[in-house]
Amino acid sequence: MQIYCDLFFLICPGACCLTTCREYGFVVVDEAKSWTEAQKYCREQHIDLASVATMEDTENLKSLTARNPNEKYWIGLYFVETPWKWTLQSHVGEHDTFRNWHMNPTMDPGRNTCAYMLPTGQWVEEDCRNKHHILCMNGEKKN
Repeated sequence: MQIYCDLFFLICPGACCLTTCREYGFVVVDEAKSWTEAQKYCREQHIDLASVATMEDTENLKSLTARNPNEKYWIGLYFVETPWKWTLQSHVGEHDTFRNWHMNPTMDPGRNTCAYMLPTGQWVEEDCRNKHHILCMNGEKKN
């Protein structure tokens, strides 16, 4: 598991600083759902859909998905009217430029487009209504 910290500054007489850390891991859900259903499931049962911030995250996810090499797995990356966004932006943070596309996405606004991950670790864009297995973020808060 990796530890990611969010830093919050509080305005108070002593200039306090509070740090909140989360220890994140990943969970594979071998049940096919649409992207929206997958996100709802991950948020109810874990934290959110998986956000892939680094190549290390990619390698961890590849090891989890290796047992089902023909499956596709929803991740928390989606496209609305602006560039691609992560559902769990706090995990990605300064690594927001990390990309691992199988082929460059079309970037067509107006389409209901989300990303899934292949067991190779590469991402592919697809209609969010299609059903795939799920990769969730899992973890617990550490203060």
